[in-house]
Amino acid sequence: MRIRIWGLAIAFVSLAFSGIAQADLYEYYIGRDVRPTMVGGAYNGLQNPNLNRLTFLYAHTYPAPGPGVVNDWTVNHYHSKGTYSYTGPNTGATTAVNDFNGTFGVSNILPESPAINDILLMPGSGVFSGKLVTGINTSTDFNNLRIRSVDSLAGFPAGSSENYLHVSSDSRWAGSMANTNIWMQLVSIDPGLSIHDTSGNLVFPSVGSTLNLGNGSLIDFTPVFAVDHTDSVLPGQNFNATFRLFDTGSAHGGGGFLDGGRFVFQVTAVPEPTSLGLLGTTLLGLVGWRRRVGA
Repeated sequence: MRIRIWGLAIAFVSLAFSGIAQADLYEYYIGRDVRPTMVGGAYNGLQNPNLNRLTFLYAHTYPAPGPGVVNDWTVNHYHSKGTYSYTGPNTGATTAVNDFNGTFGVSNILPESPAINDILLMPGSGVFSGKLVTGINTSTDFNNLRIRSVDSLAGFPAGSSENYLHVSSDSRWAGSMANTNIWMQLVSIDPGLSIHDTSGNLVFPSVGSTLNLGNGSLIDFTPVFAVDHTDSVLPGQNFNATFRLFDTGSAHGGGGFLDGGRFVFQVTAVPEPTSLGLLGTTLLGLVGWRRRVGA
C-alpha cells in the first residue's frame, strides 16, 4: 500500500470533467488469445506464450466519427492484462517465459497510469453502509468494473463501435468463449480490503478462493471492492488485489483454455466530502490563475 494525494487531485478533476467515451460499451472483458506467433521485436517468430491463454482485457473506446474527432471508434482496441511474456535473450524454443510480464509493471495493473487515474473507494450506503466502496462513480475511466465476455460484442454489424473493438488487433481476442467454464481466483490481497458482489455478499473470503464466472460466453460480473470507513483509512491510500483466470471446461481438450497470468486491481480511498470540495476549489482556482497569467 502507498499514499498518494496529487494523483487523487487529478482524479477529482477527472470526476468532474470527463467520462467514458461510449456508454454502450464496457471497460473490462475476458477473452482468449488466438495469435499464434510473436510479431516484431526481439522475439519475432516465436510462439506467442499467450496462445489459447485466457486474457483479462481493458477496452479503450472512442466516440463516433465526426468533424473534429481525432480518435474515433475505428481505433477501439484492447489492452491485455494478466499476460505471459518472454524475458531475456531470444534462445528460440527455450526462451524464458513468466506470467508477471517481466517486471510486472503497469501492463498488468489496473488502472493504467495510476498517477493520473484512480479506481475510487467512496462512501457506500445500504448493504455497504459504513464502508468505502467502488462503483459509486462509474463515469470516469477504469471505474465501471462490470466484466463481460468478448462474446457480448459478437454479431454487431461491421463499422459499429462494438465490431471495431471485437476485431481489433487482427481479431486477436475475438475467438468464441462458448463451452468454457471460467473461474477467477484471488492470488493476494492487502489487509483491510474485501471483495463483494453488488448484493454485498463476500465473494473471495480468503487468498486462494475462487469464484465461478460460469459459461465464458455469458460472463457478466461486477466486483465491489470495499474497506471499512474508519479513521485508519487515510485519504489517497491504495489497496491492491491480485487475480488470475482459469477454465475448467472440456470442449477444447485438456480441461479447457490455458490459465491466464496474474493481474492487479489497485483501488484508492477518497478524502471526506469536505476535503474533496476544498481540493476542487483549490485546483479550479489554480486553473483560473494560470489562465489570467497567460492572458
